[in-house]
Amino acid sequence: MNASGMPREEYEAMGLAPPDRREQNGQPAGLQGRVRLGELLRGGIEPTPQLLEGIFYEGKIHSLAGKPGEGKTLMALWAAVQVMMQGRKVLYLDAENGPKLIAERLRDMGASPDSLDEHFHYYPADLGLDDESLAGLMATVAEVAPAFVVFDSFADLLSLAGLEENSNDHCTLWMRKVAQPVKEAGSSVLILDHIPKGGKGPRGGGSKLAKVDVQWNLKVTLPFDRDRTGEIELEHDKDRECWLPKIVRFSVGGGVFARSAGTVEEPDSGALMTESTSRVFDAMRRKDGEGVRWKELLQAVDGANGTLQRALNELGKRDLFVKSNGRYRVKEIAPHEATKETTVEGTELPGHVVVPNTAFGTGEQEEGAVPQDPVGKGDLRGTTDYRAATAVPSGSCMSEGGTGGTTPLRGGTPGTSDAETSARYSDKASEEVSRDDWWTC
Repeated sequence: MNASGMPREEYEAMGLAPPDRREQNGQPAGLQGRVRLGELLRGGIEPTPQLLEGIFYEGKIHSLAGKPGEGKTLMALWAAVQVMMQGRKVLYLDAENGPKLIAERLRDMGASPDSLDEHFHYYPADLGLDDESLAGLMATVAEVAPAFVVFDSFADLLSLAGLEENSNDHCTLWMRKVAQPVKEAGSSVLILDHIPKGGKGPRGGGSKLAKVDVQWNLKVTLPFDRDRTGEIELEHDKDRECWLPKIVRFSVGGGVFARSAGTVEEPDSGALMTESTSRVFDAMRRKDGEGVRWKELLQAVDGANGTLQRALNELGKRDLFVKSNGRYRVKEIAPHEATKETTVEGTELPGHVVVPNTAFGTGEQEEGAVPQDPVGKGDLRGTTDYRAATAVPSGSCMSEGGTGGTTPLRGGTPGTSDAETSARYSDKASEEVSRDDWWTC
């Protein structure tokens, strides 16, 4: 930290020299740490990376508020599974549900015991604001290096710390002592909170909204249960970065938890990329040796920041580029990984592997088998190829049977029962979905 209060690494990331406080003729100097905004604009200002596109940012504090029993924990666990599918770690501090319930719900979302042991770090919350408790939290964050940290829930954690939910001072103190240091360590933070009956936002002190970067409110728009698919809706009251959609919807219940369809730009039939993503990737390839800066990539999509961010998110999911020193470069593919090349509008995609349906359990695979790569790379869980296929392990209540192609996450139709929708799926999938393994909320 320097005299301006801004961490030295933030200056270095912006390509600026951190200021030093100096004295002039034995007298204190004036204010130090002026940031030349013109220099930032010349270099191009990049949007904050997103942990889960359109929902959570990397390294920011998010709040998700909802009424009791309407799906807040389900939403948090779905997000945790998506993060684990990226091969990244989750730290879950639970003061409300207990390990048995959390384990059952994660199982039903397709998480395997091995994946949970490796990527999901669950702790029953016993977190005070004393020095020992706080030091233990940050030691765990440093050891685990989680991409995603969930606090479930705010009211219970405040109570454990001897604080009052209705006190602005107490809410601010907890955020400053607990959530902010975790954010500064590089983790994306999610705090689950409650909405009172008849309310529209989090209950308690109004300072809650001021201290978070994103405030999502959750509501049920169509009822759901173990047998019936309904819908929940997230709407944000605050988005400090202004990159997230105002409303996001999910189909949930009856063996389903999936984001509702609807994107700004869809790939052409048979294509692996949207047109804008292909242009961004091509721009990287043209300067493969030296790399390309954000400002140059922006020109490839006619200056549309949102379009560029979505393109980078898509390329990132496929593990097709690396970023270093502010430049984007096409990722080098090892010879054994370059098993297949696919051309999309003249753009070759090195190393993209299309995994056949049989690798993910279509009724022909043994129950409980681990998804395997057909070209011999073994267990695909947590790898780019596995994520690209958007599949879940066989035996999950979200698996779809089908024939041919890859096996996607099953999408549900809001307001329909499982019996009404099961005809669209194979006998195997219908059998899985009809199991009494769904959860209550």
